[in-house]
Amino acid sequence: MKHVDAVLDTLGGEVQERSWKVVKPYGILVSIVSQPSVELAESAKARQAFLVLKADGALLSGIARLLESGKIRSTVETIYPLAEALQAQELSMTGHARGKIVLKVDSRILDKEKDTMRKHTKMRHNGAAAAAAPAKVVSAAPVVQEAAKGLTTPVVQEQIKAVSTAPAVPEPAKPASAGTAAEEPVTPANLQTAYSGEMNAHTRYLEFAKEADEEGYAPVASLFRAAARSEQIHANNHAEAIRGLGEEPKPQLETPVVKSARANLEAAIQGEVYERDEMYPTFVHQARVEGNRAAARTFHLAQKAETEHAALFTEALEQLERLRGEAVVYYVCPVCGFTTAQANGLRCPVCSTAAEQFERVS
Repeated sequence: MKHVDAVLDTLGGEVQERSWKVVKPYGILVSIVSQPSVELAESAKARQAFLVLKADGALLSGIARLLESGKIRSTVETIYPLAEALQAQELSMTGHARGKIVLKVDSRILDKEKDTMRKHTKMRHNGAAAAAAPAKVVSAAPVVQEAAKGLTTPVVQEQIKAVSTAPAVPEPAKPASAGTAAEEPVTPANLQTAYSGEMNAHTRYLEFAKEADEEGYAPVASLFRAAARSEQIHANNHAEAIRGLGEEPKPQLETPVVKSARANLEAAIQGEVYERDEMYPTFVHQARVEGNRAAARTFHLAQKAETEHAALFTEALEQLERLRGEAVVYYVCPVCGFTTAQANGLRCPVCSTAAEQFERVS
């Protein structure tokens, strides 16, 4: 492709620099990532611009009209009812959605919220009544409970229950009486659990790699070694979060059970899917509830990598008999553990670490 009138740069870096080769004289390169080089623009006899948008009501209204008229379209991956918000969040966290993930709100819920807002507004403006007597607060519990239908995860149900049954006007905290104690956060224990799991996975995958080599599946052995390095990175990240809480990592190590290469791949898939779909989503949610950003981040990064591991192991299992021969190279992000056979991108798709920093593992 050459001699185009305009280029919209959404990646920056090397891609932006290469883009000057396709802009025709007096054309323009517009970036939404970083300021394009003035020198390169002059060399290409073209123009450059760095576009930064600040959304406002008029702009958003204009976009809405364009959408309604069909002049622009937004790609939608799927539409969930509000009651399935958890499933929508899980799909978003896989990183594989190719369009917008939309939550559809039942009109009955909106009507209830509007009614609640009208009542609160009326109370705020009724100064005389407020001076004469305490204002009555309308609970939003019915709205919360309606929105919560279908959310079956125990942790989420507990949070919904806490919100729904909380008093409208919070009472002052009471000192703990003798024999009672404040509720302890569970994220520190979750960090220890995740740390042990990643340490065990690291050891287990190294042993699986040895078995794959012995059976002649060198490419599979390479994959297991790359995954082992990734799990080690996760363990290091979890350990850092644990130490940030003033504690030390205390791994519960297990002796790995090694079977055939096929059975080992099946076991690896099972473990990765559990961490991807159950363990890490629960841990991320709880860490956010408790306000532990460091833990939420390390859990989230690990979950993203486990998602990729599950896909790589599944593909290897399906093609096992064709995966004989020499070892192959995998690339592992040193920050989040993202693992890939193709490091063609400029940055890690999970944490944005530069691809040139990826570790080569074979």
